Amino acid sequence: MAGKVSYKELEQKVRALEKEALKLKKAECELAESEEKFRTIAEQSPNMVFINRNGRVIYANKRAEEITGYRKDEFYSPNFEFISLIAPEHRDVVKENFQKHLKGEEVESYEYALMDREGRRIDAAIRTRLIKHNGDRAILGIVTDITIQKELEAQLQHGRRMQALGALAGGIAHDFNNILTIIQGNMFLMLSKKNPDHPDWKNLKNIEKQVESGARLTRQLLQYARKGRQEVKLIDLNEMVKDSSATFGRTRRDITVHWELAEDLMSVEADEGQIAQVLLNLYINAADAMPDGGELFLRTSNVTHEDMQGRAYEPKPGRYVLFAVRDTGIGMEQEVQERIFEPFFTTKKPGRGTGLGLASAYGIVKSHEGYIDVESEKGHGTTFSVYLPASERKSVTEEASGQFVKGRGTILLVDDDNDFLDVGVNILRHLGYRVFGANSGKEAVDLFKENKDRFDLLIIDVIMPGMSGKETFDRIKEINPAVKILLLTGYTGPGKTNKMLRSGCEGVVEKPFKIKELSQKISDILSNR
Repeated sequence: MAGKVSYKELEQKVRALEKEALKLKKAECELAESEEKFRTIAEQSPNMVFINRNGRVIYANKRAEEITGYRKDEFYSPNFEFISLIAPEHRDVVKENFQKHLKGEEVESYEYALMDREGRRIDAAIRTRLIKHNGDRAILGIVTDITIQKELEAQLQHGRRMQALGALAGGIAHDFNNILTIIQGNMFLMLSKKNPDHPDWKNLKNIEKQVESGARLTRQLLQYARKGRQEVKLIDLNEMVKDSSATFGRTRRDITVHWELAEDLMSVEADEGQIAQVLLNLYINAADAMPDGGELFLRTSNVTHEDMQGRAYEPKPGRYVLFAVRDTGIGMEQEVQERIFEPFFTTKKPGRGTGLGLASAYGIVKSHEGYIDVESEKGHGTTFSVYLPASERKSVTEEASGQFVKGRGTILLVDDDNDFLDVGVNILRHLGYRVFGANSGKEAVDLFKENKDRFDLLIIDVIMPGMSGKETFDRIKEINPAVKILLLTGYTGPGKTNKMLRSGCEGVVEKPFKIKELSQKISDILSNR
């Protein structure tokens, strides 16, 4: 009969439905297994993984909780919008890229800033793709926290800028020291023709004092900019504190600096440039704690390991020099104090600091076998205490002027600055020497070739255009390896001069030099002929 279904046909349809049901069941099992694999992988991922559907987070892994501070139940709340995780200035870009996915377009990995539960910014890189979730289109995102990478990049850029600034500072220092040397040399020649009763004597001595101040400022500039290995020498920490804090005080006139410096302070053997960095970092940290001004108390004293009891470390037995910096700033909580010396740890707002200043200070102090402590109370200021091993040796501070040593002999002075060459020749002649001048390395080499047995000493400026001081030194040493050479430098850094010292140079005198220092150095060299 038409329209009737036979038993056999019915049986076939039932079997077909059973097969289809088995396929669906298998697909459901595979989907569930696939989702389980996805969740297992996602939960173990070091990156934040999320699924966003129609602006809502329908999945977030454990790492998403750790990075943002939100709990999963908060992510899945109907009132939570994914876009609220994005820094306001990046939201339009993220929305645009999500729309591109929904249109079937590919989107490359890109960077943006997340905002955590506390409103802190987190630098992030995100990779996204369009997926199907329960039949609907959704966005799968994998977010990598690149905050540390960004900080390292910023520090690298900072290092490059500091390197460039150091090179610039070196060039400026060389020229500035030449100028100071010319002023000082002319002043010396004028003083040599007058006695203390002359009406110009006081004014000339004041110029001498200001030249010393200028030279000190230049040295400090170079100490802050200099990088490289340690160059240990005997240091009077009191002098460093006075000089460095006076320089710092000029930049923050709303901060009053007080000194309490021990008169009998022992010396320390340290790298002057690195210790200058420690002092500067401590001053800057104190200034940041006093944005509206305040007071800075600097203290030095002699202590022993017995005065350092009750610390988190066991100091080596012996004598130490203490340098303490106390500010009247905002202070720190205990939690901050415990992390203050960690690299990249900072309480400053983004862009205001990398958190490396105090970490650098800590590293420098430790490399000098010293110790650094911090004591603070919220709202009651902070004290940093630096302990450096004391030296039994005595540092000697020379007078700005004094008796100079006269001598006899023939000297060739080489410098490309004609003004300095003129005053230098006159100074050396005043000291009793027969002097010839050359304003270039080439002129010096030609003159020496013609008179190689005539000169008792050559004084060569290290930095010169054309034939440099190093090349001039090498060429003259080829002509006569036994010739005595003294170097003059406005600033070169240790590399060039150390190499020439190892090659047979008699010594280095830095501009602006004291006449007493120069005359004594020349006398010592020539007395060993």
